[in-house]
Amino acid sequence: MGNRPAISLRLPALTRQHRLAVLTACAVAAIVAVSVLKSGRAHAAPAPAGPAGPAMVRKGNQIVVPTNSPLRSRVTVAPVSNLAAPHTLSLPGVVEADPARTVNILPPLTGRLTELKVKLGDAVKQGQLLATIGSPDLDQAWSDVEKAHDAQDLAKKALDRARSPKPSVPKPGWQPWGWDQDRARWH
Repeated sequence: MGNRPAISLRLPALTRQHRLAVLTACAVAAIVAVSVLKSGRAHAAPAPAGPAGPAMVRKGNQIVVPTNSPLRSRVTVAPVSNLAAPHTLSLPGVVEADPARTVNILPPLTGRLTELKVKLGDAVKQGQLLATIGSPDLDQAWSDVEKAHDAQDLAKKALDRARSPKPSVPKPGWQPWGWDQDRARWH
């Protein structure tokens, strides 16, 4: 018993099928690794011949593409010629107003713009009328003001009558509306 190690580790015995599966997996992994390494060397980019310069250089009002620029190989120089090209060019885009040059106009009432007094690009002054808005809410508000003035006038007249010292007596010859004097009845 002295030849035996103090700790023993027993591994399960592998069957022939297990050994064949492990061997096949290792072979496939080796083949894949060799093919990846070979393809990596074949597609490796060649080392640049010299230091790449800037893509473009601005000289005053001109833009120059230097000789060591990476764009130089993609630029083609050709003589000027006439081409039969369409006169319009449709491109996708978004038109946005410059927020530094725009002002939000927030009227107190809603409505429809009936008249525009200034055009795009016109200079305006403080207090200048820019547009006319037709608003049903404003029309209703003016109608309510007129009704309130009429009610106030009627209340003042009623108050004056109540404060007057003598009773109001109709003028001679005054007839209420709808009174027929000849028939002495209402119609």
